[in-house]
Amino acid sequence: MPYTSTANRVYKDPITTVWSNDLKNNDDALYTGTAKVWVSFDASGVGSAISHKNVSSVARNAAGTYTITFTTGFSSTNYAVFGGCRGSSTQDGFVSVEGTANAMDTGSCKVRVKNSADVITDVSQMYVAFFGAN
Repeated sequence: MPYTSTANRVYKDPITTVWSNDLKNNDDALYTGTAKVWVSFDASGVGSAISHKNVSSVARNAAGTYTITFTTGFSSTNYAVFGGCRGSSTQDGFVSVEGTANAMDTGSCKVRVKNSADVITDVSQMYVAFFGAN
């Protein structure tokens, strides 16, 4: 359902209805389902961002491991992380949150790429999106 300035009812999802006469005061309803942070970056070297929203930096920690720092952080560490990557014809991989206790912070997140042999590896590009309240 598209949002309009005259709507009285805003559908957040198939079950929840939020009543509002002024959508400007209902940011949660307006932005439910959109990524609060996303980045596309060169993962073959230092981690330079190609395009992004709400990302202040991408830093390469080690081969295939990066820290993405948010311009505006999340209100808690209860956010969702989705990622993908592009390798060469001989590379494949999947993006995940680094497996350490402090990998997800309200202001940054550590991500990595592992190949099909479960080895952390470099790829040519990574794409990561974050969903949650900030």
